[in-house]
Amino acid sequence: MIQLERKDSEEKLKRIEWLLKPKSFEKEQYLPNYGDLTKLNKNGIIINSVDKNILIDFTSDFLDLLETSSAIYEKNGDYALGIFSSNWCRFLDQSSRDLCSTENNKEALESGKWLCHESCWTQASKKSIETGQEIDIECNGGLHLYSVPIRAENEIVGSINFGYGDPPKDQEELKNIAEKYKVSLNELSELSYSNETRPPFITDLAKRQIKRVARMIGYIIERKKAEEKAIESERKYREAYDKANFYKELIAHDMNNILQTIQSSVELYNLFQKSPENFKYRKDVFDIISSQVFRGANLVSNIIKLSEIEETKFPTKIIEAKRILDNSIEHVYRSYQGLKLNIKVETDMMKIYLKANELLSDLFENLLVNAVKHNENPEIEIQIKISEEILNEIRYIKFEFVDNGIGIPDEIKQELFEKSIDRKRSKKGLGIGLSLVKQIISSFNGTIHIENRIKGDYKKGSDFIVLIPTAD
Repeated sequence: MIQLERKDSEEKLKRIEWLLKPKSFEKEQYLPNYGDLTKLNKNGIIINSVDKNILIDFTSDFLDLLETSSAIYEKNGDYALGIFSSNWCRFLDQSSRDLCSTENNKEALESGKWLCHESCWTQASKKSIETGQEIDIECNGGLHLYSVPIRAENEIVGSINFGYGDPPKDQEELKNIAEKYKVSLNELSELSYSNETRPPFITDLAKRQIKRVARMIGYIIERKKAEEKAIESERKYREAYDKANFYKELIAHDMNNILQTIQSSVELYNLFQKSPENFKYRKDVFDIISSQVFRGANLVSNIIKLSEIEETKFPTKIIEAKRILDNSIEHVYRSYQGLKLNIKVETDMMKIYLKANELLSDLFENLLVNAVKHNENPEIEIQIKISEEILNEIRYIKFEFVDNGIGIPDEIKQELFEKSIDRKRSKKGLGIGLSLVKQIISSFNGTIHIENRIKGDYKKGSDFIVLIPTAD
């Protein structure tokens, strides 16, 4: 009786001897021959929200107790972490990877031959994600797998699992595993008998711990999402503030210039009425007022269009462009009757079909107005032809708006299309029209750039070159 009690005590003591031994395994340093599976995970919410070292620290809490294996999966099955602590798990995992007959890890994972992956993901973690419940199964390698879903913001975003229990020691069971994994029975037996048994209370403790880990991972993801929402809200607020400030300054500046010019013209007209010898110039004054009214209307229209195009996706459709261009030219002629304006169109195409939208008239009109303003005797030549350029198998119509204006230095050509307040050019207007032109052309999937009318001499005028996709 005493001997039986002593033997029972020795067995119980032996079952907890491992607690007194220093741990020799290094989870974070072990890398299987096939590499790191987390590299296949590009956009996972877990891997992008929780630092890898934190995940390793979390899993250490229960792997220090079990010394087996653990995996953390995204909802779609991508690995966020995979750790093999025991020789048994490492050996069988690598052996089943070798069964896949491919060097490509993605193909191997999808082959159904990677037995340890099938146990960890398909039979355990995937089911815990689908059911929202804890899953406890016997794996292909003779151990048990315990899997817990990971929740964040009341949604399941992944799963975490670990292996537990002793490898089988029954020779028949070992033989079946050796045949399944195509490994040596002797080697498998040695690994089985070298395993140190954990008492049941240790497994229960690890199960409680893995649930806490799942909650902590979910909490970190929620905090990360909250931070991203805060950053996005701040970005949108700043964008809205900048946009409002831009339009406020734009209207205050350009409209003020327009009103001042109109006011000066009215005062001049009143003086002409009192001075009969100068009364003949009243038409010139009316022309100035008319052009400024048009400029003000164009400014307001452009602001509205620019705001709409920033917030609305305008779908393209087949449009006959020649008629729209002719209408835009006629409108500009009417608006600038006081100028010696000359606009010529050179093309051998009677009709021009483009993939564009209703903003095409705004595009043409703003390019024309840009060439007319600040020029007492504007001459504009519009050349239209099929472009020789083919980008991404798309053909384009090439429009060149060539003017004899003040020209544009190379260093500010790109700036002209940016929506910004430039104090250096404030006396000449703020260029909202060209900003709109750029946005409209982008909505057509077209391009625009500027060249000097005469090579090397920007003061002789500019050539605005526009490419717009054809309808064919």
